[in-house]
Amino acid sequence: MFSHHPKSVIASALVVSLAGAPLAAEAGLFSTLLSGASSTEQAQSSQPEPASVIPQRYILTVEPQIASILGLNDGLLAGVQHLLTAVGGGELLFLYESVFQGAAVQLTESQATMLASLPGVKSVEPDTWMSVSASETQANATWGLDRVDQPTLPLDGRKRPATCGR
Repeated sequence: MFSHHPKSVIASALVVSLAGAPLAAEAGLFSTLLSGASSTEQAQSSQPEPASVIPQRYILTVEPQIASILGLNDGLLAGVQHLLTAVGGGELLFLYESVFQGAAVQLTESQATMLASLPGVKSVEPDTWMSVSASETQANATWGLDRVDQPTLPLDGRKRPATCGR
């Protein structure tokens, strides 16, 4: 006889309710595609604020098989070092191997421009400072976020951060 565990029933109900929910452009999932903004406008809006850019630091993203593209027998480290040598130097600060293949590097602006044009390089973008504020209220919060900080109805459309870290 098959019996449902209480948690699996709740999870199943959640999956069913999410599957029946329509996708909304306001949720941000397709907002870029549906906004009608040109690719130039999108590129300009995705540029980091000048105050948050870390001078001469870049995030380099490379093809997963960068070593073979460059004709090397070694892995990612050798590939990134080869690329840095090709642009006249630079300092390898951190190697990214899990979520994406790449590195944090310190270069001049002209070296970064040259690096972006090399084979196997997907992108070179300025490194920036990021911060999280524990005191700001998020307006137009999605239903799930609003529901987390306000379990009773009616919801007010805002997400207020908890001071206790929950």
